[in-house]
Amino acid sequence: MKKLNPLIKQSDLYLQHREINRLYKQQKPKHKDSFYETHRTELTLYEAAERFLKANLDGKTLNTKAWKKEVSELTAEKDNLYQSYRQLKEGVRQIGIVRRSVKHILDNAEKMEQPQQQRRHDMER
Repeated sequence: MKKLNPLIKQSDLYLQHREINRLYKQQKPKHKDSFYETHRTELTLYEAAERFLKANLDGKTLNTKAWKKEVSELTAEKDNLYQSYRQLKEGVRQIGIVRRSVKHILDNAEKMEQPQQQRRHDMER
């Protein structure tokens, strides 16, 4: 997901501003400067997205639908795993409570047995 999310974002920017870039390239040389100034933000975003995609696609084509589908599947899997994790964590917490309760009961039982043994020992003398 860490790799797919930037690819999706940049491909969306690329596709969104591709038409502006096409119009820019169609401009006559004397109008290019004014067109560029008017659409500087869009053209800059397009160029940055194009550089990013060329560097990270390794010659593959844009496949945003498949990437979005994979991200949604991975997100659903992550949510399921996190839910299982929370259930297991709650189970461990409850086991810890039971363990401490049993230890407390056993400690109290030992303390109660010690005075009785001491009294028996004193009576025998």
